[in-house]
Amino acid sequence: PIGHKMIWRGVVENLIDQYQEGIEGVWWAFTSCTTACKTLESAPYFNASGTRVVFSIGTESGKSIRSHSDFMGEDEILLPPGFNFKVAGKMKIAETVYIIQLEDIKSPYGLLVLPLEPASPKITPLTALENEATESGPTFRASNQIQSGNHISQPMVSMLNPDWCKRDSTSSNTIYLTSQKEVPVASKPAIVKWLDKPSSKISMPESSSEQKFPNADESFELCIGDVQIQDNGHVAIHGPSLNSGEVRGKQEYSLGKHQLRLKVEKNPSRMLPVIGIISKSAAIKPNSYKAPSSYAWASYDRFYQGGVLQKNGDMFSVYGNLENDIIELIINATDRTLQYEHERRKQAQQMT
Repeated sequence: PIGHKMIWRGVVENLIDQYQEGIEGVWWAFTSCTTACKTLESAPYFNASGTRVVFSIGTESGKSIRSHSDFMGEDEILLPPGFNFKVAGKMKIAETVYIIQLEDIKSPYGLLVLPLEPASPKITPLTALENEATESGPTFRASNQIQSGNHISQPMVSMLNPDWCKRDSTSSNTIYLTSQKEVPVASKPAIVKWLDKPSSKISMPESSSEQKFPNADESFELCIGDVQIQDNGHVAIHGPSLNSGEVRGKQEYSLGKHQLRLKVEKNPSRMLPVIGIISKSAAIKPNSYKAPSSYAWASYDRFYQGGVLQKNGDMFSVYGNLENDIIELIINATDRTLQYEHERRKQAQQMT
């Protein structure tokens, strides 16, 4: 929490008639704001022409997400859904520029207080596993363990635009909770590549692991949604739609240790790659990362374990897979462990 602060939000739209002085209202969405009004000078937030509205908001309900943001200089503040406000005043400050003053008020309803307590169990960094040699149990227990026996898994990459990450067509930073909001169409595709084979378009980076387990025969084989497979199965391209899609690897893993590496080559629409493994018998569909046999990472601190979303930290996770990021997945089918490493963040995680 930020304590009581004045925060700012700019909207390139004429909203002045919707906010009459003295009325009360609720914003039912995550709303991105800033403590630095100068941030609103940039085009994505305010533009230099057209009808524009600046919201001046006095609140103590916001949460600072500066340390989680890809744009740390913005001093970004996130207002949670259910933000109750009263219109304290408004004025015209230029021919097409208005300012609306909002004040935070107490909700008449018993809303949930954010952030919620992190779900248990938690994902464990590899460094912690190595330092706790006396710990005899697995990282995840009981029904959440990766299945044993003759279970055969395949690599899986889901490229999705989750409902909670859909962007408002009038602002690049508004996050909606519902899927009813119209979603803009992306102008360029997202591209994910296997890096187990050299290419004329990309270089093959050195592995960050001390020991390499290359799998030169791996490639994309199956896809669903607005996804195309190219370059003999070494490139998967998500098209202009922001609907979820998925690709599956060709190989099957039931024994041995295998290293897979992928590169997020292009991602202008900030699609969220969910990378992991899934049972060979699981049907391919856009949301199969939620299947009971799915074990996958959406980011270094948010993952799907048996198809159930888990998080390590508060709800404002850093999804943060940027263009040119490299993800390494090590599948140990014999010991039934799955290791994920994000090369830029230098953070390794493991599920057992």
